[in-house]
Amino acid sequence: INCWIDERAHRVLGGEFGFWQGEVEKLMDDFRDFHPTVLPMVPRLLNKLHDKVMSNLQKKGMFARCLMGMGIRAKLAQIDRGDFSQNTIWD
Repeated sequence: INCWIDERAHRVLGGEFGFWQGEVEKLMDDFRDFHPTVLPMVPRLLNKLHDKVMSNLQKKGMFARCLMGMGIRAKLAQIDRGDFSQNTIWD
């Protein structure tokens, strides 16, 4: 019942729900189709997503890897300052 209440509350407040296709390879396609407000995930799926991003990043050049590192460090520093905004260049 709690999940049902959460879903209804998010819809009333303008949130968006989506369900993935069940394949990690298609997860990014799912994210293009919808922009979830809340994204509950199990650690196994997060690990697979992380591995896929890192694998693709290794195929890129040094510039892309440095840019990704700068972005991660900048975003973590922003979060450490208590700023959770999602409208910066690193989002």
